[in-house]
Amino acid sequence: MRSLIRAIVLRTPLYRPLRNFLDRARDRRAIDDWRKAGSSIPPPHAVKQAVLRDHARRYRLAVLVETGTYYGEMVDAMTYAFRRIYSIELSDDLFQRARDRFRGQAHVKLLHGDSAQVLPSVLNRLTEPAL
Repeated sequence: MRSLIRAIVLRTPLYRPLRNFLDRARDRRAIDDWRKAGSSIPPPHAVKQAVLRDHARRYRLAVLVETGTYYGEMVDAMTYAFRRIYSIELSDDLFQRARDRFRGQAHVKLLHGDSAQVLPSVLNRLTEPAL
């Protein structure tokens, strides 16, 4: 029950700063642990998230385009880092899961299909630089 309440509270827009703080604290711990363990390959997801956040901040990017939504972990992690997120998923099941997961988040645009075919139309829609 406590985890359900926490999940609801952290998804409420009013608590975005708290969620960002908690996510980044968790990510810093994961990155520190990874470095202390010798920085093995592949790096943990937190490293990839930190790189994307850093690039978004450094280059003032507000749009993220991703191919391969999978379970939506990167989209979820980047929800508050980008003003607009496009994610393309080929699998019917994974697309449906992601659609259910991100329902109600208007700035997340999930697209179903083969990235090779869908990506050109996404790129044509862009009116500003994107990551």
